[in-house]
Amino acid sequence: MTVLLLGGSGVIGREVLKLLVSKGHTVTLFNRSSNVNMENVTVIHGNKRNLPEFQELFKDSHYDAVIDLACYNEADARGTVQVFSNAADQLVFSSSIAAYKRPYEHQPVREDNPLMDVTVFDYGFQKAEMERYLQFEIQKGLPITIIRPSQTYGIGTPNVGCLRNNYGLLARMKENKPILVNGDGRNPWVWTFAPDLAKAFVGVLGKECCLGQVYQATSDDAHIWDDLYLTIGDILGVKPTLYHVPTDLLYLAKPDLFAHLVYEKTYCGLFDNSKIKRDVPEFVCEYDLRRGMEMICNWFLTDERQHVLDPEKVEFEDRVCALYEKWRDEMISLRA
Repeated sequence: MTVLLLGGSGVIGREVLKLLVSKGHTVTLFNRSSNVNMENVTVIHGNKRNLPEFQELFKDSHYDAVIDLACYNEADARGTVQVFSNAADQLVFSSSIAAYKRPYEHQPVREDNPLMDVTVFDYGFQKAEMERYLQFEIQKGLPITIIRPSQTYGIGTPNVGCLRNNYGLLARMKENKPILVNGDGRNPWVWTFAPDLAKAFVGVLGKECCLGQVYQATSDDAHIWDDLYLTIGDILGVKPTLYHVPTDLLYLAKPDLFAHLVYEKTYCGLFDNSKIKRDVPEFVCEYDLRRGMEMICNWFLTDERQHVLDPEKVEFEDRVCALYEKWRDEMISLRA
């Protein structure tokens, strides 16, 4: 197939690109700056949000499929539809489980859960607005497929740990400093890894049954939040000390940093993947939490460019840990 990949330079996109090439597809990669030297890959640089330029670049093109991994809101989706509604046989969009309304209606969560309808979490709300537009276009008959990943890690991931401090999380463990964990650490969750998720985006291509459909695509390897930190510690050969702090208190301290916890990760993160497994049987997750975090930790440890600590996050975590210890001691004193 001839496939246009919009974005393609991020954590998920790099794995989608590799899988497309390995499957023998002829790929055009469109993004702002990434340079790729791969057989059967043509690279075009440009800004998707510069709609006149975007239209001009692709005015005489036609693709079997367009995969849009650079779509974050309704305007982004409208641009892709405007350019390719008559120039592609299938449009595949990346949404997110962040677009769901909470509390969920079912557990595990199904695709028919309502979408977020309030602006409390901007990322999730904008994805929901994007989907509402796309589902309207589906009703008009456009050959659209929507995929909703959950939290996905891969090489290049920028969001490991509740503080999203990445290598800083490993550095604290190696220094035997306590680690902040959101909530009580027992909320069920799944972590998906990019090489597995790529199978969903590639697997839906060219399948009639996938047109007009919305799919969740996540791992089924269920854990609790503590497991993420304990697994990293085990990989490093240390036993981390975990300090559990209520999510609402973290949010009071840094609303921008912790909005994703309040409106997404305080709810059970288990998803029913039966629909995509039915239509895309090749979607099989081979990375469990241990294998996936070994990949991520090895990248953090061996790539010296990642050995950068955010001084504000270091100071913040130290201060909150000190408050935790003070409050802990005060609670113990109540035993008397």
